[in-house]
Amino acid sequence: ICVPVLHGERFSATGAVIAPNHESFYDILVLFHILPMRFAFLAKRNLFRIPILGWSMAAAGFVPVDRGEHRRGTATIDTALNRLGRGSSLIVFPEETRTRTGELLPFKAGAALLAIRSGLPLQPVGIAGTFGVQRRGGFTITPSEVVVAVGEPIPVEGRTIRDRNTLTAELRERVAALREEARAALTYNFDRKDE
Repeated sequence: ICVPVLHGERFSATGAVIAPNHESFYDILVLFHILPMRFAFLAKRNLFRIPILGWSMAAAGFVPVDRGEHRRGTATIDTALNRLGRGSSLIVFPEETRTRTGELLPFKAGAALLAIRSGLPLQPVGIAGTFGVQRRGGFTITPSEVVVAVGEPIPVEGRTIRDRNTLTAELRERVAALREEARAALTYNFDRKDE
């Protein structure tokens, strides 16, 4: 697999809450391939109940979280951060689900909250091309070029829980710009019709 990474030197060397857009299931495989540090994904707990997929996620170090159960979710995240140790990162898809249209969805505040609570910076990442590989709900896999653009980490020092919405809006703006930069770098844009 060959995935060009724009600005890969921007990855935080001291760990971060990595926040990419979510076009396809293949985003996960791309991130496994390109990330230069130790990391864990956060994923919905009910996915761990699916045979084979759930076992694979657990074996790969995914961390189960419960949406809506903040106390249990907070404890899980604390455990994950402690287990991973210094210099490790957590990957959170702020959209919380894959796009159906290829458009960027609204961002939830979970990534910002994690960054504030952990003290780790937010690392915006834009992924382009995986939507052309396999769309949500589809079974067809189409070879496609993929490009990833990495943004400068967003520091969270001095931020509080009250800043989560502002931080989330800033994160979404940066991810959108990085996604467009990655899309512009594609040799062929599968979202455009041939003219």
